[in-house]
Amino acid sequence: MIADLVQGRRRPAPDGPDVSRFEPAPEPARYEAPRCWIDPDPSKTWVKQALRAFDIATNQARALRKRALIDDFRSAAHRGSYWGITTSVADYQLADALPVSPEATRYLSSTRTRLNPFTDAEQCRLINGGYALCDAAMRKYVIAGAGPVPRWPYPQFSLDRPIAPAETVAAAAGGYESP
Repeated sequence: MIADLVQGRRRPAPDGPDVSRFEPAPEPARYEAPRCWIDPDPSKTWVKQALRAFDIATNQARALRKRALIDDFRSAAHRGSYWGITTSVADYQLADALPVSPEATRYLSSTRTRLNPFTDAEQCRLINGGYALCDAAMRKYVIAGAGPVPRWPYPQFSLDRPIAPAETVAAAAGGYESP
């Protein structure tokens, strides 16, 4: 019987319809690979390849945890809010939020993360930026309408006015240039 099937011959079933006939397989679904950045010069050493794979797995795990956390907030399983260094305070659409300019958000997100000391101005701006984001996120999603109108922890370094281009370049160590 197997030989008959392989050679394409049909054998009638003893009691019933011809069950040895195969239906053609459906055409495979057209799969389009997701567009992503491909390293044009990947490392040739196994150590660097292993570290890159580890970095990718770590980033995917972090993204998964972040999505799960936000899903918990949306489904009301937990109360809270999520914000990141590139989050804009204006996205929270609060009338009395501390004003943070887009330039200041870019400045804060491009500030170096090395463990060398920050200048007083950098430290105060980072504190002000974190305070403004936390205040807006918490008042929008957790304790709506609660508390007095916010004030800058360091008013002399408020983020609603332009930051000198020389400071932005220094903060990023060359990674950010003011437009």
